Amino acid sequence: MYLGQFDYKNDVFGYYRAKHTKAWYEDLNSGINYVGSDSLLNEVLTFFDDSLDYCHYDFEGDSYADAINIVYVGTPKAWAKGLWPHAGHVGQVKDSILLVRYEMTNLASTFSLGTFVHESGHMIFGWPDLYYFGDYCAMGSGTANSPKAPVSPNDFFRADQGWIPLNDVSSTIFSAETTNSSNGYIFKNPSNSDEGYFWSYVKGGWKRWSYLSGSMGLLVFHYNLAEQGNSSPEHLRLRVIEADGGNELLASMVPEPGHAYDLFNEYTQSTLINPLWYDNTESGLRITQIGNPAGTITFTMEGPGSSSSSTTISSSSGTTMILKNEAMGASNFDHRSERFDLLGRNNQQRQD
Repeated sequence: MYLGQFDYKNDVFGYYRAKHTKAWYEDLNSGINYVGSDSLLNEVLTFFDDSLDYCHYDFEGDSYADAINIVYVGTPKAWAKGLWPHAGHVGQVKDSILLVRYEMTNLASTFSLGTFVHESGHMIFGWPDLYYFGDYCAMGSGTANSPKAPVSPNDFFRADQGWIPLNDVSSTIFSAETTNSSNGYIFKNPSNSDEGYFWSYVKGGWKRWSYLSGSMGLLVFHYNLAEQGNSSPEHLRLRVIEADGGNELLASMVPEPGHAYDLFNEYTQSTLINPLWYDNTESGLRITQIGNPAGTITFTMEGPGSSSSSTTISSSSGTTMILKNEAMGASNFDHRSERFDLLGRNNQQRQD
């Protein structure tokens, strides 16, 4: 995902012909919940049991196998039930190894990575669905709008895993430049450890962002870790602050792709002045003099209680700092923490 810090490979064991028709699994238990997918999962695990040694997949020596991918042929019938693509809990022990999580993805006329990447994000890291978010992340609309070359996870998620440098600028006045290598910047709410603003440089037309042709600038998020996910416009774990103030992304659960006016730069909007916290108090954050997006982009930032001096932070001087959930002692989206229960889900809950 970033500079070789996460390398996910799959061993493919061939195909399994299911005992029943696709319609049987879709309609099992009147098509309520994922009863049909549970049945298919158990068939697959039983079929391959004699030919697999799950000890081979205990890479960390903790008696856990964290991820199983299942791809079936066909198109799902209905959202969030039956064989709709999803990630869930396995909870079976084979070869003294606990099989922890799986994801199930459909294969239509051709296989594309979009849904596979999205469901793997649920399965491996516990990342939530980012509704009302647009195509700025594989967990938002970015896999649907570019299924064969899906966008990366957003930089907030990547910083949380320690994949990119994260600069805590909660109490500093500084001028900075950041490059397409995606340094992240975080400004925390001093009265609420779950809340803050995060931004990084997004360069449209480049690799996984190629479909955002012409869209370059600072992409700013407002995060609230007290929310379990993006369930409604009023309850967002991660929200895009649109530079033009249009809030088009909030108008639909699965909005159309974002556009150039969502990103901050000298041509769209060169300042972000005093955005509010969720309790409607002023944050004191000021990002100004946002420059021309090119190989680098410059900006000036200040917050309440800052000193009057100015410091320059280069793109290579950021300190890598993983956001910690101190109660758990793990990152907020840590795939190892509490066996995928960190986000408040029980072991049976599915993610679509």
